[in-house]
Amino acid sequence: KAGEQIIDLAYLSRGFDWQADYVASLADDENTLNLAGWVTLNNQSGTAYDNATLQLVAGDVARVQEELGYRDRFVAPMRAVDVSAAIEPMREENLFEYHLYTLGHPTTLKDNQSKQVALLSAAAVPVQKEYRLQGDSSWYYRLVNNAALPEEGDKRKVDVFVTFKNDDASKLGIPLPKGIVRVYKNDSGQRTQFIGEDRIDHTAKNDEVRLKLGNTFDVNGVWKLLDVKRMDKGKLGKLLEDDEFEATYRIELNNAKKEAVTVKIVEPIPGDWRIIEENLPHEKVGANHAQWQGDVPADGKTEL
Repeated sequence: KAGEQIIDLAYLSRGFDWQADYVASLADDENTLNLAGWVTLNNQSGTAYDNATLQLVAGDVARVQEELGYRDRFVAPMRAVDVSAAIEPMREENLFEYHLYTLGHPTTLKDNQSKQVALLSAAAVPVQKEYRLQGDSSWYYRLVNNAALPEEGDKRKVDVFVTFKNDDASKLGIPLPKGIVRVYKNDSGQRTQFIGEDRIDHTAKNDEVRLKLGNTFDVNGVWKLLDVKRMDKGKLGKLLEDDEFEATYRIELNNAKKEAVTVKIVEPIPGDWRIIEENLPHEKVGANHAQWQGDVPADGKTEL
């Protein structure tokens, strides 16, 4: 009808971006951690928004990629980050196949500004620590040692992980947007030290969060091919392409810590294989993967 009207105008704009960042503080006994989640907002749309309602959609939302010209590729440098703690963590709800996070109070986004608001927090989240020695399938495929000093074997680093469940029992249980988790721990003088970071994907409720924080200093492994022979199947007295090989390997685990550790050994073995003899029981966790648990005493070693 004729006269003044109040309208809502909705449109897609460029120049906005956001990402989730997480800070985890590992307890002294390494059995729990405190987790804080933040959202970093970046406004390079060319205008400011005063006291705006902020809602964020997390998920893999499909967008048609347009060809960009030179002007579209230019990104202005960001200003200093403004950290703004929310009154309470963001509200979360389902939206189609995604998750929607709503800030509980208005916020102002200046043009060309980067700003942080609180997303979530959880205290005393139970964690597990895992040592993992990961093999390489090429070592079995080529049946050779790759070491510079073959008589000593191939030295391997042992990865260290921390894992926790994103569930109610762990005082979480909310969908986590993808982002980087940075982990810290206090030293003996109660000074905070950075101990590693990892990137997580969108993590649904009840999923496991698995963070690789680096390689352990005091635990390592040595892989060595000890013996190999080709098995003659007696086909016309010739060795054909599908002949079998029997090989003997040794994996040595060394622990310089003052406490015992358990190392998960994962070996990717290609082709059709079976293990004839072993001093530790293996588990066939996949068509091309064998897995062992190696208990290594303090200041000692274990051989597989």
